[in-house]
Amino acid sequence: MAIKKFLIIALVITILCSIFYLISILKAQKLDKIKVNIKNQNYKLEIVQTVPQRAKGLSDRKSLCSNCGMLFVFKKPDYHVFWMKNTLIPLDIIFLDENKNITAIHTAPIQPNTSAFQLKRYSCPTLSLYVIELNAGEAQKLNLKVGDKINLPNKI
Repeated sequence: MAIKKFLIIALVITILCSIFYLISILKAQKLDKIKVNIKNQNYKLEIVQTVPQRAKGLSDRKSLCSNCGMLFVFKKPDYHVFWMKNTLIPLDIIFLDENKNITAIHTAPIQPNTSAFQLKRYSCPTLSLYVIELNAGEAQKLNLKVGDKINLPNKI
């Protein structure tokens, strides 16, 4: 009888732990968003700040709305490198320094059927603290240039 009671309690605890774990995963997948005005065009950017969020980025997404994107926020300025692993949509990758000035702009096409070792890497010759990914062609459409300032909120 005691074994049966123990097994029932263990099963209930396991189920509860599984539920809490699944809830935490679902919450982790839902990213905070901010509205950013870039050269009089409003964008809704998903904010990624953790290593797992940055590793996932926009990979495996089949589309990105026309005024949407992703803002990568790093803990400190560094030489960050991006690639298009499992990314199904072409992107503009815009590097910003700690003053929110553009330091590099790359247009990255999709690279289907390319091994991780052969994927092109996109980086910036200077330190960056933020990176914005938008649909490919947005930077050109907005006439963005190295040195332009992006007005991100002070607290991200």
